[in-house]
Amino acid sequence: MTAQLDVAALKTRLTGPIFLPGDPGYDTECATFNLNTPLTPAIVVGAATVADVQAAVRFAADNGLAVATRGGGHLVPRTGKGQLMLTLDRMTSWTIDAPNASVRVTGSPRWGQLMEPLGEHGLAGMNGSSPNVGVVGYLLGGGHSPVLARSHGFASNHITSIEVVTGDGERRTATATENPDLFFALRGSKGNVGVVTAVEFGVFPIPAVYGGGLWFAIDKLAELLPLWRDWAAKLPVQAGTSVGIQRLPDGSLLDDDEITTLLRHTVER
Repeated sequence: MTAQLDVAALKTRLTGPIFLPGDPGYDTECATFNLNTPLTPAIVVGAATVADVQAAVRFAADNGLAVATRGGGHLVPRTGKGQLMLTLDRMTSWTIDAPNASVRVTGSPRWGQLMEPLGEHGLAGMNGSSPNVGVVGYLLGGGHSPVLARSHGFASNHITSIEVVTGDGERRTATATENPDLFFALRGSKGNVGVVTAVEFGVFPIPAVYGGGLWFAIDKLAELLPLWRDWAAKLPVQAGTSVGIQRLPDGSLLDDDEITTLLRHTVER
């Protein structure tokens, strides 16, 4: 397919690089968190500017190509085969407005990059449990924080502004009052109505979080679940809890000292 496309012409419109299958860097650009879901697009554009995103989207439209965006690489419903894929890591930046408890992110930052600078201001975002998840994709997917969801709802509820390149290659801003239908569609849609290049959202003054975990043998499950259910119902809205059931290899159970050490590390972290 790429032999029939004027990739050279596209290159002249871009600041960032282009990768084709077999090129050095193609596999790295397409890498995902889950190795069972490899991406195999026909063309990859490593966008360095919003203008790059616009040029790529217009090129795809002119050549009948679908457009995919690789953010943190956690949510990969399709392979992207035969598509033009955009990566936004070269655009990554963020600005923290601490007095107004607000953040603006561009490109594809990961939560792990944002949590530390937020913490320096005594602020916390509604991130999930993995620091490697992309901020923008998480927000567009709704965002269910294990710590703040009960008290603050979905992370997407706290988005105040979205900048997006729509299918016609135009750059638009969506807020509750400007392009409100687009704003409503983007929050929770996982970005399927355009390529989101920047998001502004609210964060919260939370100077400390306490957490930990307890591990039990599977034969205790029938006894523990009713106890956990009744205990969880009485927790204040600021607290969150969950149960995970795992199959572990033989000999992998921790002894009491190892569990104590692990819990202490979790709380101190």
